[in-house]
Formats: sequence, structure tokens, C-alpha cells
Amino acid sequence: MNLDQFLVLVLFSLAIPILETATAQIDPINDVEFIQTGKLFTDKTEFTISNEINTREFFDGTIIRITGYTVEGYPYVTYSKINDSQITTHGKIFINSKFLPLVFEQQKISQIEKKEKLDDMSILVQYTERLYSGQTAKIDVKIFDINQNKSNNFNQNHGYIQNTNIKITVLGKNGQTFSSSEGITNERGFYNTEFFIPKNNQPETFTVIINAENDNSKSSKTIQIFNLGEVPDHDSP
Repeated sequence: MNLDQFLVLVLFSLAIPILETATAQIDPINDVEFIQTGKLFTDKTEFTISNEINTREFFDGTIIRITGYTVEGYPYVTYSKINDSQITTHGKIFINSKFLPLVFEQQKISQIEKKEKLDDMSILVQYTERLYSGQTAKIDVKIFDINQNKSNNFNQNHGYIQNTNIKITVLGKNGQTFSSSEGITNERGFYNTEFFIPKNNQPETFTVIINAENDNSKSSKTIQIFNLGEVPDHDSP
């Protein structure tokens, strides 16, 4: 089945009347959710759309048809209705000789402010501040509610935030990533990682960026770790 045949069948299955075409005065296509994300969904499967899409506008731009293929090779068609500041999208995808309905989260194309996450987490860190080449730097992180640990006490036994996503990036010379680590804080708001500095590594300063994020909050902290180079003879074991 080619795409034209597919469109004819879908028109009947969706029961959307098409009478005439026109050019819209607005350009809401980029505000259609799946165009922004590049993803289509049935109730069970996720698909990625290809870069090539075809669009057509009807009824003075109040109906937009978007057709194309997923990267998996399945044809799809969607119809988006523009009503004031809201877009309502419906569509189907043709898989294994069957039409399957696509699932969309309807959205407004204007006057929607995305909820900004609060910077209300306290990131407390205990870490190896200075070390020599051939040694391992350790980084221990605890996440607290900023209002419940105003003294910044790393060992405080309450007010911590669990299940928070942590990403630690260690930058070396010229801002290049030397090491990175990701994880989730445990029930006591704790996460730890480490990275090894190879022998013969020249002295340098590492910039460590710690990002913490959960559903409601997003905070970050930057520290520095100093590599002193080779171990001097008098510091050798």
C-alpha cells in the first residue's frame, strides 16, 4: 500500500470531511506536539518519525494534515484542529495491515508557561580536595531540603531528599570531560562516586559539576579538585 492509498483509507476511518484547501495566516505546525518531540505513540509502542513529512492545510488553516513515515517504515497520518489557542490532534498508523490509533497529549500552542523547577535543594559534598596522579578521588553527595538544613550539616540525619537524579561531570583541561557519573540518591539522600587519575598525569585542576534534579526541583553545585602530579619522593609510602 502506498501513502496515497493509505490516506484515502484513513480519511474514511477518521470520518473527517475535507472540502477545500487554504493557506493559514498562522504557522502552528511546529507547535504540534509530535513535531516537537519527533515521537509518535500507540497505547503500547513508541515510534520515531522520519525527517520527511508532508503537510496540508484546510478550512483557512483550522485543520492541518501531517503525513509521513516512521523510521521503522510505517505510514501515518494526523489531523490537527486549531481552536483558539489549542491544538487537538488525532491520527492513525498502519502496521501489519491494520490501522492503529495514535495517542496524543493535547496541548495549547500559546500562553502556556512551563512550570519552572525550583532551585530549593542543598547539595552538600565531602570529597578529595587534593591528590596525586595514580590515586582515586572520592566524591560523596547528600541532598537536603534547603529549608531544613540551613547550617549545611553534611551529617544531619533529617531533611534529606531521596530519589533525586544526580549527574556528576568532571572537566579537565580545556573543559573536556575527564569522567562522569549518574545515579539516584538513596533513602538518606546520599550518592557517591569516584574517579581515578592515571599515573604520570600532569598537575591540573578538575572542575566538578554536580547536578541534582527531581520532579519539582533542580539545583547544581561546582567544586574543584586539584591533581598535584607525581607523588614526591618524601610522600611515597
